[in-house]
Amino acid sequence: MTNVSSSTSSTDQILTGVALMLGFCLTAPLLDVAAKLASESVPVGQITAARFVVQCALMAPFIWVMGLSLRVAKDLWLPLLFRATLLLIATFCFISAIRVMPLADALAIVFIAPFIVLLVGKFYLGEDVGPRRVGAALVGFVGVLFVIQPSF
Repeated sequence: MTNVSSSTSSTDQILTGVALMLGFCLTAPLLDVAAKLASESVPVGQITAARFVVQCALMAPFIWVMGLSLRVAKDLWLPLLFRATLLLIATFCFISAIRVMPLADALAIVFIAPFIVLLVGKFYLGEDVGPRRVGAALVGFVGVLFVIQPSF
């Protein structure tokens, strides 16, 4: 018989992770609504910049309390810069989109991301993507459509 605790690393902080994910789930929709409201009178670039500046300011105390390091290995700077650039572009495009379309429709499009992740995982990273993962992504997507009810 195997011990359940031995199958996880001693560095795992599952409850902390759950709490942080719940915090994200509670605040992310509010962030999108605020961006939609602001886009009526503030340029998209300013909203995008403010979003990242405020996120940094709000996350700094959490980083300090959790004792996380901000050091990055030299060989990770280029991938990190690439990821940050893509995130900046994606955020700018999302805010531009919600400026001209209903928020529910934009969010329905955003939730296609799990399918893109599955494809990247299979073809770029060589991961095993079986019918259960595809089925889970489909069920999740259908659930999202029921909840947000986009107009299509």
